[in-house]
Amino acid sequence: KAYLKGKKFDILITFDDQGVSSHHNHISVSNACQQYFDDQKKKPKFKILLKLRTVGLCRKYSSFADIVNCAHDELHWFQFRPATQMRAMAAHHSQNVWFRKLFVWFSRYTFVNSFTF
Repeated sequence: KAYLKGKKFDILITFDDQGVSSHHNHISVSNACQQYFDDQKKKPKFKILLKLRTVGLCRKYSSFADIVNCAHDELHWFQFRPATQMRAMAAHHSQNVWFRKLFVWFSRYTFVNSFTF
C-alpha cells in the first residue's frame, strides 16, 4: 500500500494513452504508470490503475453538457465548482493565462472526468 499523510491507498490514477490533448508529458506519465503497475511483483502497492479517458474535441469543450455522453462501463467523477479550478490555475503563474480561464469554463474535465480500468 502507498501512504500519503498517514492514509493508505491502493489506486493509481493517470492519463490514458492519448494524454487528454496528445500532450507528450501526459503520455509519458501514462506509459510510466502503466509500466510501474505491470511490473509490480511480490508486494503490489497499487491494486487498481485508473486512466482518465480522452474524449474528442467537440466533447472536450462541451462543458457540463457532456454528462449525457458518459458510458455506463466507466467510472465517473462529477464536480460542479469551477471556482475551485480557477483558484488552482491562479496558484500556478504559468497556467494563469486568459485561454486557461476559458478552458475551465468550457472543458468537460472541469465538470466530469471518466476513468477506464
